[in-house]
Amino acid sequence: MKNVTIDTNFFISHSYNFSSKFFYLLKKLINNGEIKLVLSSVVEQEILTHYKEEVEKEVSIHNCNLNTLRKTLNGYSLFDINKEEAIDYASNLFKKFIKDFSIQIADANLIEPNEVFRDYFAKKGAFSTKKSNEFKDFFAYKSIKKFLNNEKIYVLSRDNDWASMAKEYDDEVFSTSDSLLKRLFSFDEHIELLCSDYIKNNKTLGNEVENGVLDELNVCKYFDEDIEPENFEVLSTSLFNAYVIDKDDSTNTIELIATFKVIGSQEVIYDDYDNAVWDSEDKEYVYLPKSHCKLTYIFKPSFTIVLTYHSNDDGDILIDGYEVVEKPSDYEYENVDIEDLPEEREYDDDVYGEF
Repeated sequence: MKNVTIDTNFFISHSYNFSSKFFYLLKKLINNGEIKLVLSSVVEQEILTHYKEEVEKEVSIHNCNLNTLRKTLNGYSLFDINKEEAIDYASNLFKKFIKDFSIQIADANLIEPNEVFRDYFAKKGAFSTKKSNEFKDFFAYKSIKKFLNNEKIYVLSRDNDWASMAKEYDDEVFSTSDSLLKRLFSFDEHIELLCSDYIKNNKTLGNEVENGVLDELNVCKYFDEDIEPENFEVLSTSLFNAYVIDKDDSTNTIELIATFKVIGSQEVIYDDYDNAVWDSEDKEYVYLPKSHCKLTYIFKPSFTIVLTYHSNDDGDILIDGYEVVEKPSDYEYENVDIEDLPEEREYDDDVYGEF
């Protein structure tokens, strides 16, 4: 059984979504007896504290917006969210997560003070670099190691101190949930390669991924009202990574998570406010004709795919087909490039004068 721990930064960056695809797959491994999830009491309290603070902040923003809306609607009845009740609800959600995932808590009291100061003066592990939370990181990581009697840990964290301490014990560190899951769902390498090659070379599946991006993405919602996106075009689609999460010989099916890299571009029309000209006669700014630019995006949508297969007389696995059983709930993207597009403009000299 593999020991897995998750640092606080992952929960924060994933908005405390305990029902995400990642946690669903993690729970599947826990229920199958393949992994054990362990958190330090330090991380447990840190997560809960940040979670409560985030809820309190969001409730305050929500209630403030409601108050503004009441004034706009001349006192229309709108009810505030009770801050204490929301915080209690968040706290109970986290406690339920701890229980449902059978998470074991490593108490920070397992660490002796002398052990802390030995590493501190030797500038080892968490103390190899100076930062404000080095003691917290030390207690969090070391308490888990002591709780597990120095057994190997698979660590999900982007923290350099955690990585430094993991190196001392030859633990494995993963900066993304996908990389951790791919390591935990360790199927036969031949099957992994077979599935990846099938997906890479399946043009029908590639087209389905592209159409998913084109159909589901409403780029307009990312811009102000005066910006008009048009002509979205997919430039390329490739397999970013894939890992098998289940193989059922009774139904001859293989279930996997496939993440694709889709690069697209789009022309955007916008009012050129920066170069607006002041009309002294009408006492107002006159905007130049609409300007164009091209935006380039990178999407990395993940799909759950089930492959069907059969075995030939030599025992080789041959893939027969596929079915996409789950598409992404959100098509997030990175804006990687903005390119101004030259265009010919016709200016009215009576308004704009000579340039």
